Amino acid sequence: MRLERPREWGACWLALEMWNFLGLDNFWSKHLTPSRKGTNWLNVLKTLVTYRWISAGSEWRLHRQWFKSSAMADLLGEDDSIALDDTLYRCLDLLHAPKKDLFSFLSERWKTLFNQSCPIKLFHQKTS
Repeated sequence: MRLERPREWGACWLALEMWNFLGLDNFWSKHLTPSRKGTNWLNVLKTLVTYRWISAGSEWRLHRQWFKSSAMADLLGEDDSIALDDTLYRCLDLLHAPKKDLFSFLSERWKTLFNQSCPIKLFHQKTS
């Protein structure tokens, strides 16, 4: 018996389960529709978010190293094209427009999931 192409599966699966638990598909499917060329921006975003949760680093590292050692392609039913560096950066560009709506959505999810009545403050922190 031989092990071929071992990949990180459990953490990727758990990150996608967290994504589903938070109901992020409900929000992002309205804001990230597939491109005319067929790029599934929702799956690109899931890849970016999973990478940030598991092994935060640069988009270059995600493209060149992490994606190939993860099971994201298998879990999402995608090929390597969703982790191309230009695709990752274009997806990040698409995230700016719905930022205010995202904060409202996350605040509501916080109240719903954790039965909280106190407000939550979310803000975008720019990195240099």
